Amino acid sequence: KPMQNGRVPATKHDNRKLFVGGLPNEVTDYTFLQFFQQYGEVVDSIVLLDRRTKRSRGFGFVTFADESVANRLLNVIPGRTGTINIFGKNCEIKASEPKTEESYHQPHLHSHHLHSQQLQSSQWGDNNYTPHRLVFGANG
Repeated sequence: KPMQNGRVPATKHDNRKLFVGGLPNEVTDYTFLQFFQQYGEVVDSIVLLDRRTKRSRGFGFVTFADESVANRLLNVIPGRTGTINIFGKNCEIKASEPKTEESYHQPHLHSHHLHSQQLQSSQWGDNNYTPHRLVFGANG
C-alpha cells in the first residue's frame, strides 16, 4: 500500500526522499514506483510531466518508508549522490533538497523577465501577433 505514511512538506528536508534524474522517456508513475519497491517500502513517488505535452520531464522523486533504504542508494558520494540503472539507462540519484521560497520563485521570475524582453523585441515581425500569456498566471 504505497502513498500513506506521513509525508513531509516540500519545504522541510526529508532523508527518505530522493531526486531521480535522467529517466528514460518510457518510465511512468507506475513503473517508477514498481522499480523502487524492489529496494524497500515506498510511501510516495512521482514522475514529473510536462503540463502541455503530458510527457515525462525526465525526472521524479521517490520517498521510502525507511531512510536507510534511501541512504543505500546514494552510493557515489554517501548521503549525497548515486547512480542507478533504470531500463538500461544510468540515472542520477540525489538527496532531495527542500524547496525554499527563493528557489521556488526565482526561476519563474527569471524566465518571466527573459520572455518579457523577447516579447518587446521586434523579432516577432508580425505586429498583430499576441503571444499567449497563460504561462505567467493572473498577475502576468
